[in-house]
Order: sequence, then C-alpha cells, then structure tokens
Amino acid sequence: MHRLTLTAAALSTTLLAAAALAQDSKATPATPLQPAPAAAAKPVQADVPPLTIGDKAPAIDISNWLKGDKVSGFEPGKVTVMEFWATWCGPCKAGMPHLSEMQERFKDYGVTFVGVSDEKLETVTDFLAKPEWNEKMRYTVATDPDRSVYTSYMVAASQNGIPTAFVVGKTGAIEWIGHPVELDPVLEAVVKDTWDSKAFKTKFDADIAVSKEMRAQQKKMMEAQKAGDWDAVLKMFDEMIAKNPDNPGLLMQKMQV
Repeated sequence: MHRLTLTAAALSTTLLAAAALAQDSKATPATPLQPAPAAAAKPVQADVPPLTIGDKAPAIDISNWLKGDKVSGFEPGKVTVMEFWATWCGPCKAGMPHLSEMQERFKDYGVTFVGVSDEKLETVTDFLAKPEWNEKMRYTVATDPDRSVYTSYMVAASQNGIPTAFVVGKTGAIEWIGHPVELDPVLEAVVKDTWDSKAFKTKFDADIAVSKEMRAQQKKMMEAQKAGDWDAVLKMFDEMIAKNPDNPGLLMQKMQV
C-alpha cells in the first residue's frame, strides 16, 4: 500500500475540509488505525543525510531506556523494529496492543520492538506508571528528548507523522518504513528471508518524490483553495498523477477534493 507522508496528507485534509464547508457538510474523520493520515509530529529542521530502504540503519544513541533491555546496536541475524510514538498520539496508543502481540509472536525469530518517544523523560515515565499503558506496552521503550534518533531516522527518511515504524533487517539495513498497522506481512517476510526490499524501495522512493512535489505545490494549492479556484487545484493533482500514474493515493485525494 502506498503511503504519503503527513505533509501531503495534511494538505489533502485541509483541501477536503474547505470543500466540505463549501458544501455545508462535515468531513468524515479518519479512524485511528488508518495508514494515513498519521498523527502530527513536531517538525524538525536538520541537515542530515537522507535515509531510504537498503541503507545502513543509524546508530541508536539513546540514554533513557525505560522498559526492556538497552539496544546498543543491531546484531547480525536479528531484526529490530523501531517505532516512533508519543504519549499524546491517539493512533500510537491505539496500536500498542498490536505491537505487543507482534513482539510476543515474533520473539522466537529474534525480533525486538523498540518504542521511541521524543518527549521528556518524566512525561514517558509518568505514562508508563499508569498500569493500563504499562500493560499495553509489552516491548522495549525508550525516550529521546534531544531528538537525535528522531532526526537520524524520521527526518532523514522524510517522515513527518507518527506512528511510523522502521524495520532493521538481519544485515543491519533498513528493510521497510511505514505505518505499524501495515507491518504484519512485512515482518513475516523479513524474518523468513522472503521480503523483496528492492521492490519496496522503488515504491517508497516514488512516494517520497510525490511527497516532496506536494510540499513544493502546497503554497500554490493553498492559494488556489483560498481563492475558491478548485479547477486549479484539480489541475495540479492531474499534473502529479500524470507523473506518478502508479500512486493510488494521489487519485484518491483528487477524488476527495
């Protein structure tokens, strides 16, 4: 499934909301576990090398390990799932039982799930002190308040929404990036050495290119939206669809607008 980053999804939501208001109706909100749009994460500006499928996973430079054993590196033959989340993120909290179930199911395959928040230590500590959430997070939890790991993963991979998961494969390379709700078949294939990371890289890179083009077009689209020039907005979508005919997300957003 193709997944646009939050910038594109947020723009679509804005345009859709404006169209809904013009029609004197209400837009239907997304359900918590939909792959997109993901919950908004705080933007970060940083000059970091780009990260994509097949690249070596960045080091995990985290001091605060709150649950589970510290993960200092990626062992050959082992698989690590890095999931970026926050205590304020509804979809993140809704997905915790799913991640815990996957941790238990894939433990014997040498898989470790690591939930990484960029919040203050006390914020996450207080969150885990509540029995409800402590029970739901039955996997390793760490906090990265200086956002160094967030930057080397999320920013580098042009991911602007959470929850987002990174699968680090048996060779220490990034095998997959996406919404955790889509993770089950991917992880099954990775641990059994049947995952086609090259094919996924082609799709992922294409989606990132679309996302960057959406960001470049965002100002023009918003100006056209404010002016009520929906023909211009649709024309921009048509231009992007012509360049990216295999991306169903663009067509869906155009249909919504």
